[in-house]
Amino acid sequence: MDNPRLRFRRCLDASPDDELAAGRRAELTSAVVRQVRYQCGYLGGGVFALMHR
Repeated sequence: MDNPRLRFRRCLDASPDDELAAGRRAELTSAVVRQVRYQCGYLGGGVFALMHR
């Protein structure tokens, strides 16, 4: 299964001269940060249960 964000980033990397590429890269980066911040609260103690002892 191919990640749509990764596929989009590869497309942007393939055409670096595109006038919209810089803005789209910034949007992709900020979207990932927002997703991590949102999901971080749901991890909770489950992360410690998965840690190797």
